[in-house]
Amino acid sequence: MADASIVLDVRSLKQTSDSSTTWRIDPNGVGCGFNEDDNYRIRRPAEGYRLLIDDEVLETDDGEWVWSPRFYAGQVLAELLDPDDRVRTTYLLDVSPRPDKLGRDMFREMLDQIWEFDPGLVVGTEPTTLPMGHNPRIETPWLEYARLRSHAENFVRALSAISRHPLRELRADRAQVPLQHVRRADRQTALDALRNPGTLRILADKDHMDSDATSMTTFPLLDVPVARETLDGAANRCIAAVAYAVSRRAVRLREDLQSAVESERESGAGTTLAPRWPRRRDFIDRITRQLRQLQRVSPLAEVTRREISAAGLNAVSADPAYSGAYGSGWRILRHGIEGRPDEERLWMSPTWEIYERWCFVRLGNAIKTLNPGYHWSISRNDGARATAALIGSKGGKPCIELFLQPRFPAWDQPSTAGFRSISRLRLPDIVLTWSAPGHGSKWAVFDAKYRTGRSNILDAMSSAHIYRDALRWHGKRPECALLLVPRAGGASWLEQPEFMRLHRVGVCPLTTDTAPERVFQSLFGKDSENC
Repeated sequence: MADASIVLDVRSLKQTSDSSTTWRIDPNGVGCGFNEDDNYRIRRPAEGYRLLIDDEVLETDDGEWVWSPRFYAGQVLAELLDPDDRVRTTYLLDVSPRPDKLGRDMFREMLDQIWEFDPGLVVGTEPTTLPMGHNPRIETPWLEYARLRSHAENFVRALSAISRHPLRELRADRAQVPLQHVRRADRQTALDALRNPGTLRILADKDHMDSDATSMTTFPLLDVPVARETLDGAANRCIAAVAYAVSRRAVRLREDLQSAVESERESGAGTTLAPRWPRRRDFIDRITRQLRQLQRVSPLAEVTRREISAAGLNAVSADPAYSGAYGSGWRILRHGIEGRPDEERLWMSPTWEIYERWCFVRLGNAIKTLNPGYHWSISRNDGARATAALIGSKGGKPCIELFLQPRFPAWDQPSTAGFRSISRLRLPDIVLTWSAPGHGSKWAVFDAKYRTGRSNILDAMSSAHIYRDALRWHGKRPECALLLVPRAGGASWLEQPEFMRLHRVGVCPLTTDTAPERVFQSLFGKDSENC
């Protein structure tokens, strides 16, 4: 049981003049004051205690836990475990994006705009979570695991309650019983008796019936209707189907997530999954064992087939334990992220990826504003094998396409949608292609960089030079390769339209306050109305 008396003392290693460097976090509440990429020390309340943040055990140093939220913002779950590995209490830690890059309000506005455009671009694997609920069908292993983690224990508890007090059905059946035990007969019983010479002879010989009334063997068996109690009913078949599906989901998830962890490459630009995987793997294994055990006992072991039927749903809805089990199972197995935004919390992408995808959304909205006569659609199965693509068509023919992370294979590999790299495989963040009347087809590359400051911007410019020189679309070089950054002023000469048009590289500050339509117009002139 959670202990509401344990308060955590937190100390920030970043000294500031306008805020306190120490504060306390109440249990079962939200602890604020954390910033992305800062360092913190949390005092351990007693020897042997462990603090887990999103299933990762924090290292200790001189009686304090050391924590540094890297590239994520939002709320992250912290669990305090006692020496017996029991959860004593939980905390929600609210992490803000770095104020010198985005700031909380701007970050929240970016999330809202991405969510309105395509919620699938927000879901990720970072420790922080945020409320989600919408209508597209989105399937990722970590989204499925988040639902399993949220609802599996309630599902197991409901199944245990069902096993203690299962629903039984009275089912019409037939049985062969001696004549003197017949209490109810129907037309089939009478027809069966008329077809049996032994029964007719006994019924016709009253003296024989009286002399042998106590003898069981002298009376033939009659086919009569009976009512039997059974656990092989519609309600138990319905729950058995859900339990089987949840068990299969858990087994598959373990394999998929194990493969994802083993194939992960540590890039330093996100939070690695490996330290968090052991506890999550143990959770899946525990739930799988419990589900298998419950499927081997009554009533789930008594069903002859697993099925969800109208009769089963009606019976389930009338019993609290059954309806609770079905509801938890449905929440585990549901598709997409539809529903109210406050229904569940799912892991999100790192802040740099949120910015990158917001840039794609922002440019996409700007292109639609500049080209109102087009039919627009979003694709996830385009020939460029991109994460997403915004396609503008006119006369049934695609004329403008904006790609998020398209693949440019190496020169000796098969080309996809005309994209190739003269060297190794390249994955630029955003690529825009368009057909300008009288000028043929053109294209441009945008690389979103979650960076500020002169040295960081100049260092990031290497990708713009590489993309400008190495990438080809149907043999053509890009019109330009530009960086998109969250704040202006890092290298002001790179932000000038004249510089970008002359050198075909540059930097475009893109925030919630800037209008990318002006970027297109300053770069491409009249062509911006056809791009």
